[in-house]
Amino acid sequence: MITFSVDFAAHGDEKLCVIGSSPKLGSWDLAQAVPLEAAVESRAASSSSSTAPKTKLWRVDVAFTAAEKGNKIDYKYFARDGYRAFLHRS
Repeated sequence: MITFSVDFAAHGDEKLCVIGSSPKLGSWDLAQAVPLEAAVESRAASSSSSTAPKTKLWRVDVAFTAAEKGNKIDYKYFARDGYRAFLHRS
């Protein structure tokens, strides 16, 4: 099991996803990307403005086989708002 996690301030109804080179991460196909869940408010959120979107820790656990764990896996996070997808700005 590998945990993917990132702090992200979602705007409106944005959802965060992870996509990558492995079939478990959609093989770079946006339609097959793995959605993350907003777990908890990030510590970074306490220092942000009250009008700014709250930064949350987004995470998902993905199960890989023993053989897959030995391979290099490239991945990126991106936000999706229902119709559009765009790469996460870090």
